[in-house]
Amino acid sequence: MVFSFARRLAGFLLLFALLQLPGLAIAQDAVTASDQPPAVAAAETALARSETRLSTLSEAVEDDAVDEAQLVELKVELDDLAQQMLEIGVSLRPVLSEIKARSTVLGDPPAEGAPAEAPETVAAREALAKERAQINALTGRAEAVSIRANRLGDMINERRKALFADTLTQRTPINGALFDQAASALSSEMRSFKSIVGSWVSFVWTFKFEALMASVFLSLLTGLFISMVGSRFIGRFINRDPANEAPSYLQRLTVAFWSAILPTAAVAAAFLAVLALMSAFSVLRDDITALLSAFSAAIIGLVLIARVAKGILAPRKPNWRLIRFTNRGARRIYHLILAMTLINAADFLLGKISSILGSPVIVTVVNSLVATILIGLILVGASRVKPMVGAAGDITAPGHAWPRWVQVALTVSGVGMVVLSLGGYVGLSKFISEQILLTGTILALIYIGFQSGHAVMEPGNFAQTRLGAKISRRFNPSAVRMDQIGLAAGLVIDVLVLIIGIPLILLQWGFRIQDIQLLLYRAVTNIQIGGISISLSGILIGLVLFIGLVVVTRLFQRWLDSTVMARSQMDPGVRNSIRTSIGYLGVVIAALFGVLAAGIDLSSLAIVAGALSLGIGFGLQNIVSNFVSGLILLAERPFKAGDWVQTGSTEGFVKRISVRATEIETFEKQSIIVPNSELINGTVGNWNHRNSLGRADVMVGAGYDADPEEVLRILEEIALAHPLVLRNPPPVVHFVDFGASSLDFVVKVFLADVLSQMAVKNDLRVAIYKRFKAEGIEIPFPKSDVNFTLKNVPDELLQQLAKSAGATGAKDSDEQDGPDAAKSSGGQPRRDAPEDGEADS
Repeated sequence: MVFSFARRLAGFLLLFALLQLPGLAIAQDAVTASDQPPAVAAAETALARSETRLSTLSEAVEDDAVDEAQLVELKVELDDLAQQMLEIGVSLRPVLSEIKARSTVLGDPPAEGAPAEAPETVAAREALAKERAQINALTGRAEAVSIRANRLGDMINERRKALFADTLTQRTPINGALFDQAASALSSEMRSFKSIVGSWVSFVWTFKFEALMASVFLSLLTGLFISMVGSRFIGRFINRDPANEAPSYLQRLTVAFWSAILPTAAVAAAFLAVLALMSAFSVLRDDITALLSAFSAAIIGLVLIARVAKGILAPRKPNWRLIRFTNRGARRIYHLILAMTLINAADFLLGKISSILGSPVIVTVVNSLVATILIGLILVGASRVKPMVGAAGDITAPGHAWPRWVQVALTVSGVGMVVLSLGGYVGLSKFISEQILLTGTILALIYIGFQSGHAVMEPGNFAQTRLGAKISRRFNPSAVRMDQIGLAAGLVIDVLVLIIGIPLILLQWGFRIQDIQLLLYRAVTNIQIGGISISLSGILIGLVLFIGLVVVTRLFQRWLDSTVMARSQMDPGVRNSIRTSIGYLGVVIAALFGVLAAGIDLSSLAIVAGALSLGIGFGLQNIVSNFVSGLILLAERPFKAGDWVQTGSTEGFVKRISVRATEIETFEKQSIIVPNSELINGTVGNWNHRNSLGRADVMVGAGYDADPEEVLRILEEIALAHPLVLRNPPPVVHFVDFGASSLDFVVKVFLADVLSQMAVKNDLRVAIYKRFKAEGIEIPFPKSDVNFTLKNVPDELLQQLAKSAGATGAKDSDEQDGPDAAKSSGGQPRRDAPEDGEADS
């Protein structure tokens, strides 16, 4: 019975195994697939998905889509796809490097006629070749997808350019039928607008009254809050101080800039809050939301342009004006700008209403036709204004005309807009009018920003700003430091102006936000210069990492020096060597991590290293020699910071040892920089090498009438009495010589600190002088006899000189031995022959 059960069980297992044969094959394939490296498997999956997506995008591009927004979205997807292909190639590089390393381990295949390899080696070589072929195939596919995506992207760019040009150059015939159709369509549009707004008001008032009141109440609270915050915090930035009759240029720039930006931001915040609250309470419909959004955009643009014009022209406060306009000219230009802004805002709002209501395009054309003609006439009128201040500088007097080029530009723009509009090119004329206002406003803000940055950079100006005043009160920096901070602040302002201003201008000239994002992404992540790819983000990350590691190194140095080594009572020179070595090691590690974080391939630096080696061989020998010598000095420490050394004609204290040179401070407080190679190759005397023990010698002379033994005893007592003189070894006094006018002695004392040598010598000399004076021992000074010889002097002259000297003998009779000396040899003067160059008397 047991055997029967066993046979049945075996048959069941055999049947089950036969049924699972396909599954076993699939499992075997999975195992084979799982043998692939994860990077290869992931790359193959991503590549297959990207190829499928590329086919879909290609079909969408080839469908001749005319929607610009759709084209922009397709372009963004294609760029993302190309970036993914680049990432796939980067992910396969480590696998390929590993295969190359394994191939290097296997070595080259045996030459012809050589013994055959082992079967295992042959199999391993074939497997590596297969893996390399697979990776090369994946890389080729990724490159093909990237090339195709880039070509499609270029096609989209060309199509968008053509679409933009067609939109601007589209011509609409201007005739009576156009105005008849526009009048009929406008009447229908007004009825539709009244019906839509009326139905919405009736519905909300009937069914959403509570929600409407709540949203209105909260909107009023929001507006009140923005107004209070604005008057409390923003007012001091935008209000012109009436007491300041002569504000500086920087103050005028600051007020003009913030008086344009902050009120516009406040108005935008208020409108956004109202729309958000009404949407949250489900009060708005989609069409009403679009209408309110268009109205908000028109009001925000109107406020911005008006505030910029007021900030620059200051029509009512000429002392805050930024440009040299007369009062009358500034007011006229300001009012003309307001008129153009109101017309443009009305045209924009009416165009949006027509688009929302689905009105015929003819209504928008007629509205833009009227608006552009009016704006063109205003520009022509502005060219006839005379706003410029005369040579006398009186802003209240009648002004002069514009500069010639400005007047011509205004006239051509105005007349050109009128001609284009009447010729049917209303779209192009409208585009010009919008750019004159919007782009002009942005350029004005950029100008104010740049001028503010340059004004902050001027010496002494940053300290006058609010930020500068706070920094001065808190940190009390020097004037030079404040100017340096002002220079950095000015550069930051310039960079911010470019970062904000350029995208705004691009948006006005047909670019989309996605285009700008793509440009920024490419600029930050991938800049192609020839065959070199540079990533600004990687470089920035590497730089930040390098600076961070250097700061950590400095903090670690300070902690180690002030905590660990200071408590261990370590020698200052040893502490300096350890601190310096750690600093250099930290900088090297920080540079290595910074380069790796920046994404720079170190293997590509081999050529640079070769060129550097060649440069070292020709011109950098001394630098490398000093560098290596500095490392030797830090390691061997023949001298250290604080030691008193002497090398050549230089003598002083070692202040700092770097890898290139050593700084020695002389006794005159002069810093001498000595290259390290000279200290390694030359002779250096170090008074503090093993210890600070030193000797001081004092020379002294005594008169010949002094007792030498007494002098020796006195000098020894004086030496032993000094507190800094060591007793072991004891001081030594020697009677060294018989001098010309004195008995010469020397006192040799030993000191624990050789640096106190000068002070000890001074004390010993003072003590010796006082003791010798008290003991009556003379310290003689050198004496010498001086004899004068008169050559070739007649006897009569000598007698006259003798008589003359006798007449004045009361003063210097003891020294009048000239005549006697002359007559000492038989009363006859010596008649020696004169030497060369000496004349006879």
